[in-house]
Amino acid sequence: RSPEKYLIDDPLQLRKKIMAHPEVEDVMARIQFAGLLNNGRTDWPIIGEGGEPDREARLGSFIKISEGRGLKDSDTFGVLVGEGVARSLKIKPGDHVTLVANAAEGALNSLDFTVVGVFQSFSKDFDARAVRISLSAAQELLYTPKVNMLVVSLRHTKDTAAVAEALKKEVGPAGCDIKVWQELEDYY
Repeated sequence: RSPEKYLIDDPLQLRKKIMAHPEVEDVMARIQFAGLLNNGRTDWPIIGEGGEPDREARLGSFIKISEGRGLKDSDTFGVLVGEGVARSLKIKPGDHVTLVANAAEGALNSLDFTVVGVFQSFSKDFDARAVRISLSAAQELLYTPKVNMLVVSLRHTKDTAAVAEALKKEVGPAGCDIKVWQELEDYY
């Protein structure tokens, strides 16, 4: 409910430490936020996620692009919106929107974006509120270099338990929670 209270102070240093494990394929940073999306006529409450689109695309996704295309790293101020958001605001790829959010320190900030695509997930409730933007745009919007989570992709799924245990010992004492995919994704 309050992602701004759970931020990793030095995500680049932590990414380096995790990448030093030979079983690790990649480490992706994400930051969550809540705000309002405005189409020039009306505001719509959203939940947002800033991520690293090219890295995320290699990982795979539970979403399907229904209009336009997926987000890319080069889309600094591009936004991918859920079908419900697109329908409620009557927006489509190519439209311009403004995203308003409380920065990590409490100040209100806004940035303008271009809709690059519309997505559908397994949850209509999620699609009715969710947007995705690049990590750099989210950090600019929230006035922070920090992130909420690092997603670790392994070369082999069989290494999950061993790497999780190693990371719990290595980064757990610094206040980081380590959760494996089975704990996070009820769907699987």
